[in-house]
Amino acid sequence: MAKFMNRSQGLVSDTWNLKYSEFKKIAVDLPPLAEQRRITEILDEVGAQIRRAGAEVSKLSKVFRGTLLQAMDVVRADPATVWRPVKEAGEVRLGRQRSPEHSEGEFMRPYLRVANVFDGFIDYSDVMSMNFNPVEQERYELQPGDILLNEGQSLELVGRSALYDGPSGMFFQNTLVRFRTMTVLPEFARLVFKHWLDTGAFADIAKKTTSIAHLGGDRFGAMLFPIPSEDAQHRAMTAVREVRDASRQISQEVVKLKTLKKALMDDLLTGKVRVPASA
Repeated sequence: MAKFMNRSQGLVSDTWNLKYSEFKKIAVDLPPLAEQRRITEILDEVGAQIRRAGAEVSKLSKVFRGTLLQAMDVVRADPATVWRPVKEAGEVRLGRQRSPEHSEGEFMRPYLRVANVFDGFIDYSDVMSMNFNPVEQERYELQPGDILLNEGQSLELVGRSALYDGPSGMFFQNTLVRFRTMTVLPEFARLVFKHWLDTGAFADIAKKTTSIAHLGGDRFGAMLFPIPSEDAQHRAMTAVREVRDASRQISQEVVKLKTLKKALMDDLLTGKVRVPASA
C-alpha cells in the first residue's frame, strides 16, 4: 500500500490517482513459482477458515434474533414494566473528541474508538492513546458494566454495542456513546440495545451525513426504554445467554483470523518470511 501511495497524486488521500506511468515503475518481489503457490495455499486456507466462521456467526445471529424477540415479549408481558427515556434509565455521555492538541501531553491515556466496539464484544488489540487531563479522566473513564455504542457508523451498524469488560484506566472517544445504567442490570440494557440494532430502531433515529450515520446523544437519550422487574430481566437474559456466548466466541475468532491473515500477507508477500515450497 505504501508503494502505491508514494506514487499517487491528488488533493486528499481518498481521491488520489495512481497513473499507469507511475504504477509500472513499482518494483515487485517475485519468489519462485512453487513458493508463490505455497503462499497462495496458506492465505487461501486462512480465508476459508474466516468464511466458515463467518457463516457460523450468520447462522447463530438468526437464532439469536429469534430468541431475543421472545425475550422482549417476556419484558412486555411483565406487569411491572414501565417505559422511560434512555436518559432517565441511565447516564448518556458522548466520548472525548480527538484533536491534534490531545495527541501528546502529561496525561496520555488509552482510549477506545468505534473500531474497537463490535456487536457484543470489544477488541482491545488496537488501542490508541491521547491526553486526558485529571478533570477529563473523571468524566470519560470507563467502568465495568458501562455500555459503549457506536455513535458514528454505517446506517445498519449505528448503535452497535458491547459491555465494557476491560481494565481500569481506559477512556473513550466521541465516536462512541457511553450508557451507564441506573435502573436495570447492565446485561439487560445491552440486550435492549441489541434488539434495537436488529430491528432498525437505531437506524430510524440516526442522522445520515454522506456515508456515515450518527446516533446522536440527544436522539438516543429520548428513546423509550423498558424497565421491567429484576426477575423479568433475569429471564430475558437467561433465554439468550447461551446463543449469545457462542456467537461472541466465534465473532472474536473471526477478528483474530483476519488479524492473522493481514500479518501473514505482510510477512509472506513482502518476503519478510520465506516459505519452503515443499512445506
